[in-house]
Amino acid sequence: MLGLGLGINKISKITHSVSNPDLILDNISGAKLAFSLHKLYKDYAGNCLKVRRSSDNATQDIGFTLSNYVDSSAIALFCSGTDGFIDTWYNQYPGGNNATQASTANQPKICSSGTFINDGILFNGADSFLVISKYADINITTSPLAIYASHANTTSTAGYVITCNTDNYNTQQYGVRYSSTTSYFYLADSIKVQGAINSGNNLLFVWKSTSASQTKIKNDNGELTGTNSSNLSQRNFVVIGARSNNATATSFSNFFAGNLKTVIIFNTDVESELTDLQNY
Repeated sequence: MLGLGLGINKISKITHSVSNPDLILDNISGAKLAFSLHKLYKDYAGNCLKVRRSSDNATQDIGFTLSNYVDSSAIALFCSGTDGFIDTWYNQYPGGNNATQASTANQPKICSSGTFINDGILFNGADSFLVISKYADINITTSPLAIYASHANTTSTAGYVITCNTDNYNTQQYGVRYSSTTSYFYLADSIKVQGAINSGNNLLFVWKSTSASQTKIKNDNGELTGTNSSNLSQRNFVVIGARSNNATATSFSNFFAGNLKTVIIFNTDVESELTDLQNY
């Protein structure tokens, strides 16, 4: 799981000031989408989540504590005695593109009977997911591409952490799919990288080029768990927690069952940064 503070390996990576120390993405470039329960940029001034409580459907924006983690106490107070769900997971990368869910029936959970869910945002594997707004603004058309995700409690049923579709090939899937034992990195319906989840809860998926062994899955130990190669065409990331079945993100399947703390999409090769990411 992701830690709350800076890992030992970050000493050479992160520069510090007394009042405003750098955070993880201040020193790793290339992020295009940055969703996390951790604050990722020191100058990010927005909120982490918009939470809805089930008792009266009221919503409240939730920010970060001084330790740069989501304010779990504020969530527990707001949801006292009731459940809390995610209306919006704010994208910390500039430009908006937040992950939202307007339908209360499909919102993932963050608080249960007034208790904050420590493992992270809970996706139920049946019908909960978030749609990334303005997804047409985040086309990734060139390599390298990297997806980093921190997850927990995944069941044996495989579901998608994040997916996208091309505008011209509505049935193509592209994204990250997990079960409790296996991870998949799909580049198209029939092309995938598959590898075992050997340990831990942090996985990095990297696509570098069409050359052999340039598409990789790496786990907490930095081990190579799968390789393959394919072309990368225009991709618009549209959904967290499910597969989008069409280009307009109106039909969904293969729902993710488990908890998420972080999902970051990079248009750079961050393979060498895996230790820093997972220690943050």
